[in-house]
This record gives sequence, C-alpha cells and structure tokens, in this order.
Amino acid sequence: MSWPFWHFLAIYASLILGMTFGLVFWSRYLRKVYYKKALSQKIKISNPLQVAYLKNGLRGYIRTILFKLIRQNYLEVPRKGWKGYRIKSKAGHPSIKLLSKEEQTVYHYAVSQGNWEKVINYKELHEDLRLVAEDADSQLTNYSLLYPQSIINRLNQIRAFFMLIVLSLGAYRYFGGIKLKAHSWSLLAVGLVGMMLILHLARLNRVTKQGRMYLMTLKKRYDKPKSSINDQHQLVKVSLLKDNKQAMQVIQRLLKEQAKKDEVRETQVRPKMRSNLGLVTSSNARLET
Repeated sequence: MSWPFWHFLAIYASLILGMTFGLVFWSRYLRKVYYKKALSQKIKISNPLQVAYLKNGLRGYIRTILFKLIRQNYLEVPRKGWKGYRIKSKAGHPSIKLLSKEEQTVYHYAVSQGNWEKVINYKELHEDLRLVAEDADSQLTNYSLLYPQSIINRLNQIRAFFMLIVLSLGAYRYFGGIKLKAHSWSLLAVGLVGMMLILHLARLNRVTKQGRMYLMTLKKRYDKPKSSINDQHQLVKVSLLKDNKQAMQVIQRLLKEQAKKDEVRETQVRPKMRSNLGLVTSSNARLET
C-alpha cells in the first residue's frame, strides 16, 4: 500500500469501529423487535421441562428429568465418588412403562453410564432427544422467548466475515512492509482490539429479553418459602438452577429436605393407621370383665 502508515492505521481503526457499530445497531434492533413481539403474546409455559430447556438448553432438560426420576424412586440419590456423582437404578422401582418416552430414554442412559455429568453431556443421548429439542425450540421461539437459530447463525456469520476482513487487511499491511518496530506493535494492537470488539460486542444470547424477564419472575415466585412444597414446585426450582457445580449441591439439599418431610409424614400417618385398625387403646378405656 502506498498510504503512509498512520493514515492506513486511522482508516483501519475507523473501519473496525464502523463494523462494530453496525453489529451493535443490528443486534439492538433485533432485541427490540422480538421484545415487542413477545409483549403482544401470552406466555403459556407450565411444564418445568420447558422452563429447564429455556434456562439451560438440553442439559437443563436432562438434569430436570434425572431429578424427577429420583423423586419418583426410579433412581437412587446421587453419591459422590472419585469420578463425580454416581447414579444407579433403585431396587423395587415402579414400572418403566409408566414413564414417558423421553423419561425412559434418560433412565436407560443414566443406568448404563452411572455418572451424573456423563449422562447430562452424553452426545448420543442429546442425539436421541434431538426431536424433543427441536420441538422445544419451536415452541419457545413462537413465544419469542428464544431467538430463532437462523438469526443467531446469520449474526455469527457476519461477525466471522468482519473478523476475516480485519485479519486480512492487517496481514496485508504487515507483510507489505513496515519499517519501524513501533508500527508493527501499533498495527497488531489495533487489529487484536478490533477482533475482540467484533467477537464480544453485539452478541445475541439464545434467550431473548422477555425470556430472561420470565425466568427472573419464576425465580422470585418459587424462591419464596412455602409451608408445603410439592413435586411440581421442586421441579421448577431445579429447572431454574444455573448450569454450574453449585446446582448439584442445591439438588442434594432439596432431596434431603424432601426425605425429612416424607419421614415426618410417615410418623404422622402410622398412628392414625394403627388407631383405625384398633391397635391403639385410649388411656381412659377400661377392661371389660
């Protein structure tokens, strides 16, 4: 290039800023469009598995089913081992035929793999649940809680194209001849900063603004203490957990709390059953002679 280095650098930086602002403008426009679209619809999601998929995708969906299988006595409570949390089938569990097709699939993989994280991340299981994922994507996209995958892919393609332009122009100028070492570092710094801006700014997450607000509303509602927490309540709490290591700690705590409540319930039910069977005698009762 015949341009002086600092002239080229100014044009180079201006081009990077222009591409970055274009991406930011387009992503904000998409957020506004889908937010307005979501406000015009009534959200009809009552299934904890849909909430789990909205929050964490297929991993959250599988994790919630595993928790459900434990609560329904198909699987034992996970025990921590040196390779992570171990899971196995519970003796005397109910019939597998009572489960849905998706629950049966997760159950069989859980028994065969025997490890909590392996089951959640198992590629073959994800492939078997592909139709479930596509159906959930379609429903949540129709409610404007998820961005269409085609929109996200298009934005990523444009971002990759812009990064290629930045890299190509920088490489062309660098190999075209730079006299001073300071020029090399300046060109490298502008190019790296530009690619970082294009890579990290204007990124669309899979969940829309309305989707995030809906999840926050559910979290506030289900975080409130209740006198009686049923299975549905616990399933929603599990579906709203973040996809991290602390999730298992919360799941273990919920299972322990439920186990204690079950024990208390049994101690309350047994005396009533004995009384109904005539096995308990009143302290005021007299023996007949």
